[in-house]
Amino acid sequence: MAIIGNIAEIRARFFQNKLCVVFDYLENALDVKTDTGERLRNLQSGAFNKVEVGSNIFALEQAFYTKERNDCFFESHRKYIDFQLLIEGEEQMELSHRSRLKEEKPYDEKSDLITYEFANQASKIIMKQGDLAIYFPEDIHMGLGKVSDASFVRKTVIKYPIDLWNT
Repeated sequence: MAIIGNIAEIRARFFQNKLCVVFDYLENALDVKTDTGERLRNLQSGAFNKVEVGSNIFALEQAFYTKERNDCFFESHRKYIDFQLLIEGEEQMELSHRSRLKEEKPYDEKSDLITYEFANQASKIIMKQGDLAIYFPEDIHMGLGKVSDASFVRKTVIKYPIDLWNT
């Protein structure tokens, strides 16, 4: 069950006390007047920083140029829900169901990652500044894709433990 839309609208509809730390961080990430927003806007291409957000909750702040679709890969996770927020640029994300894709590499517990064989059985989503995509463990997704031309992207991905969600 992926949730995709504007961060303000998602927060208004799905706000829960246990997600305060997540949405506070995400809103600060979009605000250039905060330390978090300034740090994200200063990321250079290739940057990848891990930042603690809360107890067992962390963010992966990153900057990159989008790629050709064939240079990307499908993935899913077991331990974490991904809250992916686009800060700058545009990125094509893809979303599919497990029944449509075959595992390429089995689950790696250390990286919390399953990768899947490349396929054309996916819905395409164009992410722009302020868009948030929330991917649950059952959501197979692919990021880093270019829309038409390569775009410089700054984004942050919060890794929220599924165990916290279920409590």
